[in-house]
Amino acid sequence: MSLQTTIPRKLEALRNLPREEQYIGVAVAVAVIAAAVYTSKSSKKNTAPFVSGSTPAGNVTYDQDPRAWTEYYAKLYGGTFRTDVFPRIGTVVGRDLVREVMLSDDFSLTSASEDFFDVSHMIGIQDKDKYTGAITVVSKYLNPNLKYYTPRVNHQLSYVADKWLGDLKEPKIVHHLFPFVQSMVAKASVSVFLGEVLAQNDSLCESLGSITSEVGANLKQNWLMKNFPTFNSLYQRYIFPHKAFVSHHRMNAKKYIIPEVERRLREQNNPGYERPNDMLQNLLEMYPADGDYGVPYEDYVINWTFLLVFASIHTTTENTTMVLYWLMKYPQYIDELLEEQKAIIESEGTQGQDPELSFDVIKKLVKLDSFVREVLRQRTVGLSLQHKNINKHDIELSNGIIIPSGEHIYFNSWDVSRATDLQGQDAEDFQPWRFVDSNKQAVRIGEDHITFGMGKHACPGRFFAVQEIKTITSMLISNYKMTPATEVSLPSTLRGMPMGVISFENRNN
Repeated sequence: MSLQTTIPRKLEALRNLPREEQYIGVAVAVAVIAAAVYTSKSSKKNTAPFVSGSTPAGNVTYDQDPRAWTEYYAKLYGGTFRTDVFPRIGTVVGRDLVREVMLSDDFSLTSASEDFFDVSHMIGIQDKDKYTGAITVVSKYLNPNLKYYTPRVNHQLSYVADKWLGDLKEPKIVHHLFPFVQSMVAKASVSVFLGEVLAQNDSLCESLGSITSEVGANLKQNWLMKNFPTFNSLYQRYIFPHKAFVSHHRMNAKKYIIPEVERRLREQNNPGYERPNDMLQNLLEMYPADGDYGVPYEDYVINWTFLLVFASIHTTTENTTMVLYWLMKYPQYIDELLEEQKAIIESEGTQGQDPELSFDVIKKLVKLDSFVREVLRQRTVGLSLQHKNINKHDIELSNGIIIPSGEHIYFNSWDVSRATDLQGQDAEDFQPWRFVDSNKQAVRIGEDHITFGMGKHACPGRFFAVQEIKTITSMLISNYKMTPATEVSLPSTLRGMPMGVISFENRNN
């Protein structure tokens, strides 16, 4: 579609929007026209061939069959092409360019993600440069202490399971596992990030858990947001943070967290003060109260809390839910996982101890680890893990294709997760023990496992996330008989969710 017809059509649609959105929309439209002029000029460069998502591949469009459509055009254009299947036009690349792009400082996953879903701004953080130490916080203080944190995590998981399921004198029906798992992950995460005292506060844990889901649910994409991505960014930055539910969760967090912060600051110089061992304490010491953070110190602490919690709870909840539903779809593997668990507990000598599922026990559950990695592989589909050229100049890839400044790259994840030379001849099948003897743990990243990224840009929280996934799964299958009460359906897309009602019975009855 030509520039002459596209822009008038989109401007005409502005008239149907609320007046508040029209003002921003007009400004954005001007920017879009300028961008369109730039794009028309850049088309003369050696950019990849362009294919609209609405252009059929055979008889299907991208929305109708993402995999068939992607494979068709990847084969047609040698693996690299540009498309508009997302609001921002981007270049699709295959496995041959994964390492080059992911290890390059010219491309940023974070910056690309913020173009679609700017979490920091949506939860009220305006100056993101004041929070650049997140990787250091996690790598220096969280990962080395996972063994220390394991007992408290186990206690919180048991507490939530008991609260949700009760004594189970009769079977308990859970209509969807996501809320149950979210409660477990939130409680465990709060105990690590904010300490065991604040973890006892059910209201705080529930609030920090639910905000991660509510942000996505409240970000309703209208026509303007989909067709003018810059408007979407402005909306997330200046309008979304003022939504009532965001203000509610921030006030709730302040109500419970700030008194604890004030107590620690007040008592830290007292003789005999026992230093808490949690991420909150590390933050207070890394960023002292007399620093200049651009906002009041209590807001700075709350902002850090939201950043860490958001990164931890939502993705871990999603992936744990996936693992449990895959287990419900393939229940024949539960006994083998229980046998492995029993053998490791006996060899580690933790039977009857608190916790029985120690850090070392969880680490040695190689079949469970393989099961988790295989589920993550099954989920690694679609055009995903977008990266953005963050330079002010164009970047030429090794295949000669130009990525204009500010444009996105999308990875053809099927080209990685279903490649027979990377995953085996049965790459289309679900094989839970695929990685048992391969030394490819769920946290080990590489060209064959890109769920957590690669290189220095890889997710530093993956060690804690996988530890939680395996601990929750181990605890549930050892204490409860979990059986599907309805048919279990598994998603075929990255953003899809499994469905199914699950029945819980006490395994020890």
